[in-house]
Amino acid sequence: MTSVAQIERSSVRIAKWANLWMAAAGVTAALVTNADALMLDGVFSGVNFIIAIVAQRVAASVAREPDAGRPFGYEIDESVYVMFRALILLGIIAVAAFMAVDKILAYASGAEIEPVRFDRIMVYVGLMVATSAGLAAVHHRNWRRTGKTSRLLAAERSAAIIDGALSAGAGIAFLVFGAMRGTALDVLVPVADSFVILILCLVMLPQPLGLFRGAFDEVLGVGLPPDERDRTFDCVRPVLDGMGLHLAEIAAIRTGRILSVLAYARSDTPVSGETLDQARERVAQQLHRLHGRARVEIVLTGETAAEPPE
Repeated sequence: MTSVAQIERSSVRIAKWANLWMAAAGVTAALVTNADALMLDGVFSGVNFIIAIVAQRVAASVAREPDAGRPFGYEIDESVYVMFRALILLGIIAVAAFMAVDKILAYASGAEIEPVRFDRIMVYVGLMVATSAGLAAVHHRNWRRTGKTSRLLAAERSAAIIDGALSAGAGIAFLVFGAMRGTALDVLVPVADSFVILILCLVMLPQPLGLFRGAFDEVLGVGLPPDERDRTFDCVRPVLDGMGLHLAEIAAIRTGRILSVLAYARSDTPVSGETLDQARERVAQQLHRLHGRARVEIVLTGETAAEPPE
């Protein structure tokens, strides 16, 4: 049976070479057409190529079992990877937006701007959209093969979608600006690619912000949202009830693809270590159906069993 780590490494290996091709094509197209938006597209793919190399190491790391060096496991590496990947994407967006605004202001001040050669753009756009769509499909298929648990592949799929949207959006915008030639809006054509960049930056911004917010919460150890926490409580309680243990409270956090649950339980009779081991295994199996892979610890407490928090 193929492991999650093997699926991730296979998917990321494909992404690495696809992004190298798109980076080279983007830079070449930018030089040929004089379109800074295509340079942004190429730089984005180039960064994805470098990140894909890092992602291969992360995929291998998160598959390791806890040991003396990392007694609580290596899954946090995935959250850290996603967080920094999002930061890099945000940095690219910020730099691109700054350069676009600077070019527009320079043009408004009377600087000569070499026009974009629109006739050479659409072939590049078509190739990049097709490549990005194929790459996103590969990541999505492999993400489903992991049981939808791989945050790494989810992040790679998002990056491929953004890359494809970047190329498609640039193509559409360039068609629009190309149609402006010879009209009253012809004055905007020399800085068409700068306007394209600003539009694409606004469209792209929510994606890395969402990735960063989610990964940052995981790195900080933020608990599950209330509704998800209540579902987890309701999932654990009947399992423990069936073994003579009464659930008092839970503490649950998600780290990468792993849900870590600390269950506080009360018992009216002495509990053997074997019973606790069985309870831990059964709770983990039940949570797997709800959340995917889970790591469970059960702590006996004298607290009275309580209803899940409102």
